[in-house]
Amino acid sequence: MAPSCHPRRPLPVMVVNGTEDPLVPYDGGPSGVGGSQAALLSVADTVTKWRTIDGCTGDRVRSLPPVAGDRTATSVADAVSCRGETQVEVYMVTHGGHTWPGGNQYLPVSLVGRTTSQFDASEAEWTFFHRHTAGSPDAAIAS
Repeated sequence: MAPSCHPRRPLPVMVVNGTEDPLVPYDGGPSGVGGSQAALLSVADTVTKWRTIDGCTGDRVRSLPPVAGDRTATSVADAVSCRGETQVEVYMVTHGGHTWPGGNQYLPVSLVGRTTSQFDASEAEWTFFHRHTAGSPDAAIAS
């Protein structure tokens, strides 16, 4: 699907991925979902594709503060300048799994990987998409 993705305009993109996600592998390759075994791009290749589409340059990287007892570490990379005031923001959750950051560990770590408590994905996504839809004629896309 990646070769056929050619949006008409730059789009804001937020990526949140655990490095130990057993279903959507951080380094790409076959999906661990059911029998489909779809070939997935790595997070790095996905981000590069969107940064190219959006004409992004530069990066600002920050690490989130550690949380006692949390066995994950999260860094956030933001493209500094993108066309159309868009943004490509990437949350890399080291030792994180296929879970919702800030949510419950809904299945055993052995099945889905570890949940981080370093940030609340709902809050982070609301903030990201609200910033990119306020006053936009395409606001309904993110709603």
